[in-house]
Amino acid sequence: PKIDLRKKQLAGVEAFARAIHPQHGILLPGAFTADASEGDLIKLAEIAMTSALKAGSKFSEAGIHLRLAVNIPIEALVKLPVVEIVKAHRPHPDKWPGMIIDITEDQIIKDVPLALNLSMKFAESNVKLAIDDFGRAYSALTKVESLPFAELKLDRVFVTDCGTHKMNAPLCKTV
Repeated sequence: PKIDLRKKQLAGVEAFARAIHPQHGILLPGAFTADASEGDLIKLAEIAMTSALKAGSKFSEAGIHLRLAVNIPIEALVKLPVVEIVKAHRPHPDKWPGMIIDITEDQIIKDVPLALNLSMKFAESNVKLAIDDFGRAYSALTKVESLPFAELKLDRVFVTDCGTHKMNAPLCKTV
């Protein structure tokens, strides 16, 4: 779940890829994608996007209209028919609040014009991009201020203990 802290209510949902290993239990993506080929990663991205959209349709059928979020590498966004996938699997467009695709800051910094192009291309389908893991690649807030992204997600290093940590608390509040 994604919670709007000001309104104290559910604001959306984010899908996370996980694998279940017989000995090691639940694995995070880094553990099962490290040796994956580019083709495998693109297929996984397509499955993640399609699964999230199908779950969104089920929520919508139950009268719950939530914005969906999913992490997709920029390389997959370039090669996948994102607009067509969204149109084929999204809930009814009139009630659908849309989808957020998280792209890590380091991927955006490598090719800002590409990220801007993707942002404009996906807008027609009510798909917006978010900057994920902000702060890991040493960006300045002034750099991202003018970029057309729906969300800015601080890196885990900054939000850990943000309610009590001497340095992270004021940083999180300010951002």
